Amino acid sequence: GKPYKDAQHGQEMPGPITESKVGYVNLQGDWLYYIDWINGESTHRINLSNNEIERITKDACDGTYVTDEYVYYYNSGDGKRLYRMDLNGKHKTLIGK
Repeated sequence: GKPYKDAQHGQEMPGPITESKVGYVNLQGDWLYYIDWINGESTHRINLSNNEIERITKDACDGTYVTDEYVYYYNSGDGKRLYRMDLNGKHKTLIGK
C-alpha cells in the first residue's frame, strides 16, 4: 500500500507520502524507511519534513528493520543473507551467512 501522513486538526485528508507501493515501513527520526516494491524492491527512505527520497540499497530486499544506528535487511539476490548498513546506506556489512 501507500503510506499517508496523519491529517492535522482542521486540514483535509493529506495525499500519500509516496505514490509507489511499499512494504516493511520503519520510522526513524524524520525519516521513513521502506522497501519500494515498484522500483527494484530496494530500500528507500523519505524525509518527512521535505519529502526528499533517497534510495539506500541497490539490492533487492526481502525485509528491512531499522534501529537507532543501522538498517538491517535480507538481500534477495544473495540467498537472503542478512546485511547491516548505516542509516544513510553507507558501510554495507554482511552479518549473516
